[in-house]
Amino acid sequence: CFYAGVWCSNASELLRLAGAACARQPLEESIHGDEHSSRLAALLRTAKAVQEELSQAAPSLEEEPLQSRWMEHCKSLTHFIKEGRYRCTECSKLFKSEEYVVKHITKMHREVGEKMLEEALEQRMKEAFFADPSIGHE
Repeated sequence: CFYAGVWCSNASELLRLAGAACARQPLEESIHGDEHSSRLAALLRTAKAVQEELSQAAPSLEEEPLQSRWMEHCKSLTHFIKEGRYRCTECSKLFKSEEYVVKHITKMHREVGEKMLEEALEQRMKEAFFADPSIGHE
């Protein structure tokens, strides 16, 4: 038993060595077991709903209007040299197509994209705050 500080191989040995204070009712006989299980289930349902709501509300670089802004940013960092030769102006790396430069910038130079996401999320939070009728806006 962790609380009594004794090692027991079964419940009767625990009762004999540590006393009745360390023994408890089996969970199915406990009056609090069902209540605890229902509260835990409700908490998990709420957490899942909040997680789904947040994932739907989160802006993404793959969705408009951020996608077009992100593509403009990527194109501004792409330098056309000749057919089949494109350069990332951030790190001077060469690529065979403009598509590969966009993938590279998305993966390696994501700072601007993260700033765009933060700004979009902040804007959505402001909109949600001012749209909430329970908050008195002055």
